[in-house]
Amino acid sequence: MYCSSTFNGDEEAVMSFLERIEGVTTYYQLTQEELIKGIPMFLKDKASEWYRNNIRTWRTWEELAYDLKRYFAPGDIHMQLEDRIRNRVQASNESAKVYVTQLQILMRRHGGMNYTAQLDRLWRNLRPEYKRYIRRNDIYDINDLIRLTDEFERILAEEKNSIVTIEVEPEKKKLIQKNEVAALVNTPFAKYECCWRCG
Repeated sequence: MYCSSTFNGDEEAVMSFLERIEGVTTYYQLTQEELIKGIPMFLKDKASEWYRNNIRTWRTWEELAYDLKRYFAPGDIHMQLEDRIRNRVQASNESAKVYVTQLQILMRRHGGMNYTAQLDRLWRNLRPEYKRYIRRNDIYDINDLIRLTDEFERILAEEKNSIVTIEVEPEKKKLIQKNEVAALVNTPFAKYECCWRCG
């Protein structure tokens, strides 16, 4: 059995540690008994002492995990997670995929949000420009949200990179951004200052 990190009793790391252990258990197809006997390899400091003091009380992994959370996690872990979920908004330079993944981690650790509530929160915490493009009613699952945010990000990238070539003088060409083209097109014609043939 292999896991890249250990748990020393840090209350901030309890939930991620339990997730990693459950992943290792699934991957190696460990039994409850093997998991309870093997868990000391991943514990150190306060967590290792706690385990040695309480080993006789557990019959299943669920019991051990429950006690580990109760002992090391803050008493108001669910309220803290709710606050973090509510306040976790998409950052100004953050891609939607990174934002969605990070918020999903918090919601998974909370464990008390149904799928619809998760989709609502993911949409609600997007940056406003995304929400102008993506309506909540267009999202039926996470894949819809990712597809629409990817599409929107491609459009933003195209807008940033779009350059139009127009002829300013017969022999000189100038690269002009689209908003500059709009300004040229919307400039009123002054018949005494402009010639139709020469410009």
